[in-house]
Amino acid sequence: AKDSLVYAFKGKDKAVQGAALLALSEYPDKGTVRLLTKDGLKSGDQNVQNFAIVSLGRIGARLDPGDTTYRQIREELKDTVVRPAKNKYRAMYAAIALGIMGDDVAKDYFTKNLAYEEQSTDVNRSAVAMSAGLLELRTTVADLQDIVKKDGFDPDLRGYAAWALGIMGDAKSKDLIVDRMKRH
Repeated sequence: AKDSLVYAFKGKDKAVQGAALLALSEYPDKGTVRLLTKDGLKSGDQNVQNFAIVSLGRIGARLDPGDTTYRQIREELKDTVVRPAKNKYRAMYAAIALGIMGDDVAKDYFTKNLAYEEQSTDVNRSAVAMSAGLLELRTTVADLQDIVKKDGFDPDLRGYAAWALGIMGDAKSKDLIVDRMKRH
């Protein structure tokens, strides 16, 4: 079955490629990870890259954090978030994949990097906000609420912060989110 998925991925139909990449995440072995990183992440098609990133996260979620392949996936994804590519969506998908993995190193990284440092981009903060929600990082609630409250932040960033608070089910944030939605 895996050979058929690899064949489908190497075909020309983009929709089939994406589906094959997601299905390949059911095979958490080094060969699959190599295919996803070598061919998927280096594809000229952004959607193929995004499917490869999510598949890596799904594989990482199945592996032991001490596993070499797990660490390889984590570093690849973390590097993508730290140094976002020209297309902001790659960083966002990498953040989602790290959230799927539930990695402790990723949790620490995202908790520290939700800060509003000048060198931090809105794209980076958006990705961090999304992962904070997926990882249910309660330590970031106050920072996320601050982003939602203030008009000075990028609207997309505010949206991702609100999404993260909603995913966490933070009851105190519900009124804040509803109020922001009414004002816009």
